Amino acid sequence: MKIDTSKIPNFDSLPEEARNAILGMEFSDPVDMAQFVSKATFDKKASEAADLAKQLKAKMTDDEAKEAERAENERKIMEELETLRKEKQISEYTSRYLTLGYDATLAADTAKAFSDGNMDAVFENHQKHLDAVKKAAAAESLAKNNDLPAGKDTGGMTIEKFRKMTPQERYDFSEKHPEEYKTLYGGN
Repeated sequence: MKIDTSKIPNFDSLPEEARNAILGMEFSDPVDMAQFVSKATFDKKASEAADLAKQLKAKMTDDEAKEAERAENERKIMEELETLRKEKQISEYTSRYLTLGYDATLAADTAKAFSDGNMDAVFENHQKHLDAVKKAAAAESLAKNNDLPAGKDTGGMTIEKFRKMTPQERYDFSEKHPEEYKTLYGGN
């Protein structure tokens, strides 16, 4: 595009050499500024974008904080759930051990050890239970044997000793020692 000389003040008064140089110049087409945004509008929009970016960053921080709080609450709930499951399991095991005749404290200790996977403690407590059962059986056996009439033992019972007993002592002896009673009377 050629330059419009009508817009150059005093073009005709310029030396001919300058006028020819100007007329020989070629310029690109002028830029149509109608499609561009004015600097004031651009600055305003850039400022708004910066404010929105700050708000978004603050919101992301709030969202991250909410997410962290949610994750912490979920972790607490899962811990509580696991604790309740373990307590339920221990309670069920304790009930089973009580059914087997375990002492309440020993049953609870054994159930906890079993739930924790501590098998050494389980077997140790089982042995304690067996010892307690043996002691109880021995005590019961002694109690039965102690019910014999005073001064009388089953191995040395004779018909004469038996006849010297009171009727109540004879009855007690026959109830507590039926085999020996049959032996004394020949099975009658």
